[in-house]
Amino acid sequence: ADYVEAWCVQQGIQFRKRVITECKRGVTARDVYEKLSREIRYAFYQEAVDQDGVQAVMFGHHQGDLQENVISNLMKRCQLLDIAGMAVEDVSSDVTIWRPLLPHVKDEILAFAHQYGVPYFKDTTPAWSTRGSMRNQLQPLLADMYGSGYLQNLSSLAEHSCQMSELVHVHILEPFLK
Repeated sequence: ADYVEAWCVQQGIQFRKRVITECKRGVTARDVYEKLSREIRYAFYQEAVDQDGVQAVMFGHHQGDLQENVISNLMKRCQLLDIAGMAVEDVSSDVTIWRPLLPHVKDEILAFAHQYGVPYFKDTTPAWSTRGSMRNQLQPLLADMYGSGYLQNLSSLAEHSCQMSELVHVHILEPFLK
């Protein structure tokens, strides 16, 4: 956070930070930690939106994050209409979220960063974590079994899920609720 703060100051970008002390990973029960830390983060986002008078909070999720979400959400038995779990524009806990990098793969983003001197951090996801195991073990296995096209198939599944969700909401739920 210190590096990001210094870079923001150097660029004339307002920086906000909220340290979560109310719970601690590895000490607090995982489900309690996940729920409480999410509530704290989104309250912080809402506070920033309100104080700065902006429309949304912007996240850096990319196509790889979406593909990981699809795998994770399928394993967690998420509903068919929300397999992606994220969209380019979304509302979560009353906070509008923009994800402008979502249509792009990580290699495109890194190429842009290198070309224009934009600093970034290497992936620090622990290998022992669920995401780390997915990246280091499951995804290479899926690529060996199904070829690299499996990633695009996950992205297509996410897109179809979003389209079906919109169809159901616009043509079934909203007319019914009126």
